[in-house]
Amino acid sequence: MRGLMIGLFLLISGCIYAQTAVNQVDAKGQKQGVWSKKDAQGKLLYQATFKDDKPVGEMKRFHPNGKIKAELNFTEGSEISDAKLYDERGKLVATGRYNGQKKTGEWTYFVESKMVSSETYLNGQKNGTSKRFYKTGELLEESNWLNDKLDGLYRTFFQDGKSYLECIYSEGKRNGTFKTSFSNGNPELDAFYTNDLQNKDWKYYDEAGKLRYTLKYELGKLLNPEVQDSINLLKAGTYQSKENNIPDPAKFMQNPEEYMHLMQNRKQ
Repeated sequence: MRGLMIGLFLLISGCIYAQTAVNQVDAKGQKQGVWSKKDAQGKLLYQATFKDDKPVGEMKRFHPNGKIKAELNFTEGSEISDAKLYDERGKLVATGRYNGQKKTGEWTYFVESKMVSSETYLNGQKNGTSKRFYKTGELLEESNWLNDKLDGLYRTFFQDGKSYLECIYSEGKRNGTFKTSFSNGNPELDAFYTNDLQNKDWKYYDEAGKLRYTLKYELGKLLNPEVQDSINLLKAGTYQSKENNIPDPAKFMQNPEEYMHLMQNRKQ
């Protein structure tokens, strides 16, 4: 009887150990079961379950303060994982999908639980349509990408949905028409770029839609500087025109909302 009790105890102990053992490898050296890793200070970096050296099910990664940094859900036999990313406060900042360690498909980004942008990826590079939104939810910017470079139609919008800026990109450079509009829908600027250089006629309009002046360019070189000189003189006199200087939107690619606020404020 005593021997039977000892046998049962050893069996139960073995089962508990098998269930709780972590960071185990098999005879082939492949990770199996529950794994966790800590940094030099003993702070948890991740927890995951492995099968034949590949993660399956849920993996969690952690910020240094202990808050969850990422939740990844792996499908067994696949490199695909659905991801949720969090900031150091535990707030959701992004959702999307990885193929291995590369982003794939649609990714959505959040600030204070509000969606601020969406992007589409292929093999870790932006491909397809990306969108950014005002903090109040309206569409701010719509751009098209090919292999991580702007390619195709790029647009920004006023908060009421009307188009403000439209231009064409090719392999990351402005190539083709470049147009801006007033909030009433009338044209403000009708221009052209070639390989990111100002080219051809740049036509400037007033808010009523009347042509004010035209600057002529040849691959970045201004051909009629006398027109620009006269405009500069007018700006120094009584003709105060904030719309004369239209900031280059390319400088605001990382923050198009700041650009739109600048454009709206200069007309006030």
